[in-house]
Amino acid sequence: MNKRFYKAQALAIVMVVLVIASIIGVALFSRISKSKQAAIDQQNSNAGIEAADSMLDVLVGANLEAIENETLPQEATDDDIPELLSKLGIDPALIPDLSTWCPGNEPDSRSSLTLRVEEAEEGDFPEIGPGSVRAYNFQDVTVNPGGCNLGIHVTGTSGISVFIVKQVFEDDDSVVDNYCVNSDGGDIDCSNQTIDDIDPESSLKSLSWEGDPKNYYSLTFNLVDLVGSGLAEIRVLPIVGSIGINNTDISGCTEGKSYKTIKITAEANCNGSYRAKQMFLPGSGNLGYSTLFDYGIYDNGLFQP
Repeated sequence: MNKRFYKAQALAIVMVVLVIASIIGVALFSRISKSKQAAIDQQNSNAGIEAADSMLDVLVGANLEAIENETLPQEATDDDIPELLSKLGIDPALIPDLSTWCPGNEPDSRSSLTLRVEEAEEGDFPEIGPGSVRAYNFQDVTVNPGGCNLGIHVTGTSGISVFIVKQVFEDDDSVVDNYCVNSDGGDIDCSNQTIDDIDPESSLKSLSWEGDPKNYYSLTFNLVDLVGSGLAEIRVLPIVGSIGINNTDISGCTEGKSYKTIKITAEANCNGSYRAKQMFLPGSGNLGYSTLFDYGIYDNGLFQP
């Protein structure tokens, strides 16, 4: 009797050990499977990011006028992307082989590449920071004498953003700098204010951005009067923090250059792992001189030319 009892007890212990071992084995297998899938997903994600980056990289140096001459928006997927790049004046060989960019890509997989080129929308505010500039170049531009106003919208993307707007006039090969400031806390004024009119403790402080980033400053410039007076450029310069900026469409009242910002989106789907990158290119009319000639630091602590 006792002998049978010990045999049954041993059998129960063995069964418990087997159950525990099975649970541990299943847990280890599940963990290994998840780790393997996570590694595959990460590999697919990295491949997608690299593919999207590579498509944007080749468009960084694109011919802006070639893009502007095309009817936008333009969109291409997979095998059609080289044709779109060729239309934009870019060598398709600069992007990776579309058949090998995604590891383990099969003909019936969910992998794909998409490239979209379009005009920036009203709610898009491309960001620039100190040391950068958004220029509006009016050299060799014809303005409709019947009326043409440029609206520039600036929004803060930092806790505090300080910016200054400069008008550069050409007069017998000389350059005159006027600044748009807000010395009394009212509307921003651009009426013949020179560097001597700017007090860094009041004027620039009043331009600090603190508030809802959905709001923005709106500046309006009468291009008929300004360009007629020899305006060469309007330059928006961040001094503290970053700003987002866009402008009204003036293509209907100007000829010679485009001031439409171009939005480029590259999407990559590698075996179901989706990644997308986006960048903004300025219009051909937004190319001005280097900011090297904008900034200098003087004893009064104000950035000035």
